[in-house]
Amino acid sequence: MMRSNEIAASARCMIFAVLCFVISCGGQQNQNGSLKPSFPKNSKQQLSEQTFSLILQDMKLYSDAVRKLDHQVLKSLDENYSTVTFQTEQKPLFLNVYPDKVGSQIIFLMMPKDPATGSNYLFQFQKELPVINDKTVELQIRTKDPEKPLTCMMKVPAPAAYMADFQTHDVIAHYDLIKHFLQSGTYDFDALNMPSYRQRGYAFVTFDYQNAQVVDKTANLTANCTMSP
Repeated sequence: MMRSNEIAASARCMIFAVLCFVISCGGQQNQNGSLKPSFPKNSKQQLSEQTFSLILQDMKLYSDAVRKLDHQVLKSLDENYSTVTFQTEQKPLFLNVYPDKVGSQIIFLMMPKDPATGSNYLFQFQKELPVINDKTVELQIRTKDPEKPLTCMMKVPAPAAYMADFQTHDVIAHYDLIKHFLQSGTYDFDALNMPSYRQRGYAFVTFDYQNAQVVDKTANLTANCTMSP
């Protein structure tokens, strides 16, 4: 009788161990060994507390995979993010705004970080984000040339009149961004656990610039941006 009880107890322990393994691994990897994507393919995602949480967790997975030389995880993460566009609306950081009287346009010279201080956008949340255990994370937008502004041109019927009222308008900067993993050339992965990499004291996430717009909500006008030559 004692022997059969021991066998039953052993069987229950084995079943429990298998279930724990399935639960711990099933949320991250599919049956073929590739990682389950945090975001749908070809989707547009607003940068939010939830979005940053998922990105930071994937960045930690990536950093761990680098140490373990797990090429399957590295490739899967990079592929999962390759078609996802991240979007955010921020207060525009203008280097200059002036009218082009000949072409009936307003020209906005905009930087993805404060042109006076070099500060990047900060996201502050009510709860601590995973991995970094902080409520604040820094957004770094990487362009081909960080010293050159984005040039955004807005068609207006009367440039001089627009400029006279411009300061009272509700204007935002809309950014479309891409997050790269493989050969990203960024230090945000290192900064997750190494404060010495944090230039301004905060963990940061680096995105590559894809598109931008200046949106004047008051005048219902939009300016598409390009990189300055």
